[in-house]
Amino acid sequence: GISIYQIRKALMLGKTSKNAEAKQLIEKAYGNYLADVEKNKDDSSKVLFFYEALPDVAEYFVDSNQLPKAIEVWENHAKRVQYFLDKNPEDAGFTGYLADANKRIGDIYSGYDEKSKSYKIKDKRRIAKAKIAYQKSIETYEKAYSLYSPNQGEIRNLQELQERIRRL
Repeated sequence: GISIYQIRKALMLGKTSKNAEAKQLIEKAYGNYLADVEKNKDDSSKVLFFYEALPDVAEYFVDSNQLPKAIEVWENHAKRVQYFLDKNPEDAGFTGYLADANKRIGDIYSGYDEKSKSYKIKDKRRIAKAKIAYQKSIETYEKAYSLYSPNQGEIRNLQELQERIRRL
């Protein structure tokens, strides 16, 4: 869709030092996505289709030191996913998306670096918020896994989240 194209273009602009234009394009694309999802509230494909761009949008906000905006990206996604879970609580797919959103919120709060498997944040309030988000993610993953048999990769993801909480 056009919003994902706008996001990809904005990320390229950001890498070529055209940050003001990139920020404007990302804000516009993300705003278009939110408006489209709100207008088509009952169309789950809108939420799922744009999901592939959300990590890039959130990462852009983290990289440009706009952490509240990055967290907002995942909180909005969680709300939209929860809307569908309220209609069908046994939907394992949407349950997994909700768990992923909470994990990513925890990562932003904690400053988790995937490459080094370390945390950049030492602020106790942010660490507490990260632990809450990670715990929500664990509980949601466990619910998803109660709906179907998880594979080994999914079990490792759950164990990794438990380890993240222990290490914070």
